[in-house]
Amino acid sequence: MPTRLSKDRRTLTAKVTHLSLWTDAVFWGLQDFLGALNIYSREPRQWSDEDIGVAVALADVATSYVANASKLHGQEQLGGRLLTAVRESTPAHLRALRD
Repeated sequence: MPTRLSKDRRTLTAKVTHLSLWTDAVFWGLQDFLGALNIYSREPRQWSDEDIGVAVALADVATSYVANASKLHGQEQLGGRLLTAVRESTPAHLRALRD
């Protein structure tokens, strides 16, 4: 079976003879589920404590990046809405002075 990627890019089909997988859920805080970290190996293996420690550190960095990027996006949207509200509520004679 050749490797195939579906048109919607959500399904990968492949023939696999060996696979090792370690998966961990990724949360921001105690309740905000962000996704999962999956680590694969082509060879059968036992994941060492060091391997898992490195993976958890990587997940922590990625989680922090995603959460902060989300917060920044929200702040940018709020700033845009506030600027629009201020512009729309400024009396016409004051807008003329600004322009």
